[in-house]
Amino acid sequence: MSGYMRIWVTYCFHAYTKKFLIST
Repeated sequence: MSGYMRIWVTYCFHAYTKKFLIST
């Protein structure tokens, strides 16, 4: 469960970062 949560958080983090970079 912990491993799955970590992957999900990492995915969201990358998606948010990518969106931020595109917006800039």
